[in-house]
Amino acid sequence: MNSLKIGDFYLTGLYLKLDNKLILKIGQLHIPKAKKQKNIGDLDKSIRQVRRALTYFEYIELDSIEFTNTKYRIIYADNTIYIRSNEYEIAGMITPIKGGLKAKIPLVYIKKYDLSLNGEFLYDYDSEDMRFEGRYSIASIDGNISADMRDKRVKFALSSKSSDGIGALLDLLEVPEDTRTWIDRRVLAQHYRLVSLLGGGVWGDDGFELDMAALRAELELKDVEIYFHETLMPITAKSTTIHYRDGRLNFDLKEPYYLQKSMRGSKISLLHLTGDKNLQLLLKLNFNCRYDKEIDTLLKGYDISIPVQQKVGKSRVNIRLDIDLDSSKVKTEGRVFISKGIMEIGGVALPTRGGEVTFNSSRVALWGVDIHDDWYSGIVNGFINLDTDRAKLKIDLKKLKIGDKKGTSIVIKNRKKLSVLMNFKDRLKFDIPALKLKINERKGRGIDIHSSDIKPLLRYVRGLPLELSGGHFSVHTKDYKRYKFDGNAKWKHSYIYGKSGYISSLPFSGTFKGKSVSLNALKNSFVYDSKNSLIRIKNINIDAKK
Repeated sequence: MNSLKIGDFYLTGLYLKLDNKLILKIGQLHIPKAKKQKNIGDLDKSIRQVRRALTYFEYIELDSIEFTNTKYRIIYADNTIYIRSNEYEIAGMITPIKGGLKAKIPLVYIKKYDLSLNGEFLYDYDSEDMRFEGRYSIASIDGNISADMRDKRVKFALSSKSSDGIGALLDLLEVPEDTRTWIDRRVLAQHYRLVSLLGGGVWGDDGFELDMAALRAELELKDVEIYFHETLMPITAKSTTIHYRDGRLNFDLKEPYYLQKSMRGSKISLLHLTGDKNLQLLLKLNFNCRYDKEIDTLLKGYDISIPVQQKVGKSRVNIRLDIDLDSSKVKTEGRVFISKGIMEIGGVALPTRGGEVTFNSSRVALWGVDIHDDWYSGIVNGFINLDTDRAKLKIDLKKLKIGDKKGTSIVIKNRKKLSVLMNFKDRLKFDIPALKLKINERKGRGIDIHSSDIKPLLRYVRGLPLELSGGHFSVHTKDYKRYKFDGNAKWKHSYIYGKSGYISSLPFSGTFKGKSVSLNALKNSFVYDSKNSLIRIKNINIDAKK
C-alpha cells in the first residue's frame, strides 16, 4: 500500500505485516493539529501506549511524521527505540519487566538547551510510579540527576561538578529573574558547583506544578566578587556557599574582604524571592579595623552620612543594612566598639580610650565613650541628630583645664552628668548651660570660650588677680599657650572709684601666658601688668588701704 488518507490523516509508504507481532513501516505521516491541546499531564497515557506497542509490535519505522510544524523520525526494533525531531533526540533500550518496564537511555538530547541526558528509567504499570536516575550535561556543566513520581507526587535532585559558569543550568530551570541576577550577574566567580538542588511538586491534569516551599538548593562558588551596589567596589571572598530555602538566598562568605578590609563573619541574604512582599537585600557587614573614610563611603552609597570617623586605632564595626530593592528604602543599624585611638566628630579630633557608638539612618548614639586630651577628659553619653547636625550629650567630666597651672586657669574636676549641646556642622561647638559656658573649637584655628555669666564658673577659676563676683568674658587661643580675653567684670571688693563712688563694673581686655597677665580696664583708665608688677591709673582714684 503506497498511500492512505483517513479523514485529515494522510500517510505514504505504508507497509504492515501481520505475524506473531506486527511490523509497521510508514514513509510519511501527516497528523492534523488537535482541537484539544494535549498537555504534559498525559505522560502516563503515553507510557501505556508504549506498553501496548511493545506488546503488539516487533518492528516500527516511522520515517517522517509531521505534526504542528515539527518533523519526527521513530524507529523501534529489538526493544531499542530511537526518536528524533528538530527539537530533541532520544535513544534507548526498553525491557519489559514484571509489572512494568525498564529503559536504559544512553541519549536524550534537547537542542534548545544544548542538554544531554543518560540514565535508567523504571515504570510500574499498576501504581504508575516512575523513577529516573542518571547524568546530565549542559554547556560546560556535568552532573547527576534523579527523579521519581509516586501517586502523582514528584521528587527530584540535581548536583554538578565544578564549572566556569552556571547560566545554562539557570536557563534550563527557568530561575526567576530576581534570583538569576543575584546568582549569575551580581555574584561573579571563577568556579561554580551545584552541591544539591532538591525539590518536588505534583503532576496533575495540567502538567507539573512545582512546590516552591519544598525547593532547596546549595551552590558553591570560588574566587568570588559580589557587586552589592552599583557605585561601590565589590565584596571579594575566597569562596561563597549560597543556600536557597523558603524564598530566601543566604550567602555564607569565606575570607571576605572589602577594599583590603577583613569582613570575617559577614553575611548577605536576599529575602522574599517568592510571595507578595518586596524583594529585600540584607547585609550584615562585620569589620575589625579603623572606622574610616572607606567604611563611610560604603554607607554614603546608601545616602547615609555618619559624622564619626576614626583616625587612629582599631575597632570592631558591625553594620546591618535592610534594603528594599523595589522602593530603594534603606534601614540602617550600626555598632562600633571603639579602641584606644583618635575619633573624629564633625572633623574635630577627640582622643579616646574606648567606648561604643551605635547609629541608624537618623541618629548616632555614644555610650560610655572615654575621651581625653591635655585639657579635658571624661565619659560621654548622648545622641547626635543626623538631620540637624546637633547633639545632646551628658558628660561625666573628670577634668576640664584651660590655661597654665602656674598662672590664671579654669579647672573643673569630677562634675557628673554635665549637659552639653553640640553643633558640628562647620565647627565643633559646645554649649554647657549649667556653667553658662560655650566652647567653639575650629580645626587649626584654636578655641573660643565664652561665658555669659561667670558666677557658676568662678568656683573653678584659679589665679585671678582680682576677686570677681560676676560678669561675662570671652577667651581665645590658637596655641593653648597664649590667651586673649575680654569682657565685663563685677568686682565685689573694688579699690578704685571715680566721681560717683566705687567702680565695681569693669569692662576689660587683655592677655595671659603662664604667670604673666596684662589687663586693660575702663578704656585705659586702669592697666595692670603682672610681669612688671605695674598698675597704671588714669582719671580714677585708688583706695590705698584696700
